[in-house]
Order: sequence, then C-alpha cells, then structure tokens
Amino acid sequence: MRPGNLEAVNTSFGKQAGSFESKSLQFSKEDYLVHTVGKVRPEKADVMLEVASGTCACGRSFAPYV
Repeated sequence: MRPGNLEAVNTSFGKQAGSFESKSLQFSKEDYLVHTVGKVRPEKADVMLEVASGTCACGRSFAPYV
C-alpha cells in the first residue's frame, strides 16, 4: 500500500536529507549530544532503540555506553 502523499514526502525528504549531518543543526551538534548522553547517564545493561533517526547521530552518541 502506498500513501497518497508519498511523492510529497519523498520530495520533502530529498530536500532535508542533504543537511542531516550538518553541524549547524541542533540534533547534530556535539554539545547537544554530549548533554543528552550526560542527562540520560546510560549504562552497559541498558538497551536503546532509535527509530527514524536519519543519520543516527543520537544513537551513535549512545552506542559506546549501552
């Protein structure tokens, strides 16, 4: 099944995807990611699931700790 707005979604995603790793975007900024990991304080026994994350910047920040 294909949603009726699939073309619009693909067009929008195509415009955004090139900037996903940009250091100017909040979710890719190192200080934001360090702050987030510090607040969560993950432990090796924790399990993390990152869904629809684009470049997985957050998941990659947590990976060494979980």
